[in-house]
Amino acid sequence: MGDFVRDKDGVSACAIVAEIMAYYKQKNMNIIDVLAEIYMEYGFYKESLISITKKGKDGAEQIQELMKGFRTNRPKSINGIAISKIVDVQESKVYDMTDGTESVLDLEKSNVIQFYLEDGSKISARPSGTEPKIKYYISVNEKLPNREAYRATEASLEAKINALKKFFE
Repeated sequence: MGDFVRDKDGVSACAIVAEIMAYYKQKNMNIIDVLAEIYMEYGFYKESLISITKKGKDGAEQIQELMKGFRTNRPKSINGIAISKIVDVQESKVYDMTDGTESVLDLEKSNVIQFYLEDGSKISARPSGTEPKIKYYISVNEKLPNREAYRATEASLEAKINALKKFFE
């Protein structure tokens, strides 16, 4: 396969996935079994995105006010879950909400705010620079105790994502 892909059509990726699945088939495992092993070791993560578009110049101003509000009146919780840390990339600050300390963030400035929740969830808010739109990137996770809990854990994470989406919509 090499360390490059000549085309963006995914042919090389499909070949690698086929080889991986052939390897695990010899071990009597399917893709869910493999994912379950990974999730049991590293945690079961799910991500989602909300994109909210406002109308016109007023919409762009509403989004800027929303981001300003996140900065000047930092929320303490989201959907009833305490916020443990806020990363403000534009202000180059990290706010530890548990002890009230601040530290410097060494990243190129960008209009992004990240909320880290006590349950391990993370929400990143980023307005568009060209449209009256804001996107929320949501990441949730839980431990997967065993293979049998795969579907229940997946459903729990999906419910957590849906609850967080409702908070921002």
